[in-house]
Amino acid sequence: MIGAVSWKLKLTCASSTEAELYAISESIPRIANLSHLITEICGYQPTRTIYSDSQSGIASIISKDAGILKNKFYGIRLLKIIEETKDNGINIEYVNTKENIANILTKPVETKTFKELTCDWIS
Repeated sequence: MIGAVSWKLKLTCASSTEAELYAISESIPRIANLSHLITEICGYQPTRTIYSDSQSGIASIISKDAGILKNKFYGIRLLKIIEETKDNGINIEYVNTKENIANILTKPVETKTFKELTCDWIS
């Protein structure tokens, strides 16, 4: 059984890039734990990938963005992301916003887009 909890965060980000970096950093331990669980149960190592539709967030991670590194809290978070993704063998890849399935849970999407993203769910 896998459970989840959701809560409203009391965090203010100065930019969408900072918000995306926060979300990525919160995802890393969950990805590592679920990967370990799948390995224990199924006997194989699943692909460890975090998909993001934030090109600036991914670029910050790859280039170690100096502007964000100057920010005390997000600079630390960015360096932590870089270290943890390397240590846990996690890849961070870009996914086009129109192809991002997570958007149906977080953003208003057009009916056509919703149907395209969920067509494989119903047999």
